[in-house]
Amino acid sequence: MGEPHCDSLDAFGQKLQKTMDIPAAHASSIRVFFEVFGPSFASDDFVKSVAGFFERLGAFYGEQIKLLQSSGSASAKIDPAIAGRALAAMMDGVILHRGLFDLPVKRHRAMIKQSIALLIDGLRDD
Repeated sequence: MGEPHCDSLDAFGQKLQKTMDIPAAHASSIRVFFEVFGPSFASDDFVKSVAGFFERLGAFYGEQIKLLQSSGSASAKIDPAIAGRALAAMMDGVILHRGLFDLPVKRHRAMIKQSIALLIDGLRDD
């Protein structure tokens, strides 16, 4: 998460695309994660820990969006904190679908491309 910020919406989209395009070996470990840690979601402490990670990730993306807004690349109408957290959730969902449902690489990459297009189009200042 401590990577340098992007200077354009296109660069931001490319970075997100690379993040979501996980290799098959990582995708197959998602099911194992839920087999091992699934029961842990009954624990409030575990849930808080996982939620904390996604809050930090959302805040990181929110800061990126805020910087893009300050440079005039992204719409000022968007709440960067909310958009950052929504982005973290969207990315998590796309990655989970790859691993949990054994999506073919071609379909997964098409989902990534469409997700990024929706995001970047939504961030543009009309």
